Amino acid sequence: MHPVMICAGPANWGSPYNFSYYWPNVMVAWFSFQFIRKRYMAFWAKYNYVIAAAFPAGIALAALVIFFCLQIPKGGLSIEWWGNDVVYQGCEGEACVRFEIPEKGYFGPDPNTNSFS
Repeated sequence: MHPVMICAGPANWGSPYNFSYYWPNVMVAWFSFQFIRKRYMAFWAKYNYVIAAAFPAGIALAALVIFFCLQIPKGGLSIEWWGNDVVYQGCEGEACVRFEIPEKGYFGPDPNTNSFS
């Protein structure tokens, strides 16, 4: 156990991204450590670090291809899809506004009413 990793690691899971950006990584890491390592230790020991380096390299290569194929030729083409807009939705893109307290001073049904009928 390394205290810096325990304290600083979860801090990167918060802002500015939400958990949906990290969930695919969690599934791949779980599959690698729980399934492949236990059943195919020699394969895992030989190729785990290569695969771990290949994922970020693939992301970087895809970013370069997208940049040179879409951004430069069209003069700043903007693609609108869920992956680009999700950080601006909900409480992540703007401050969450609290509800104003009603005139009666609280939320919910009145104290002497049956709220289940």
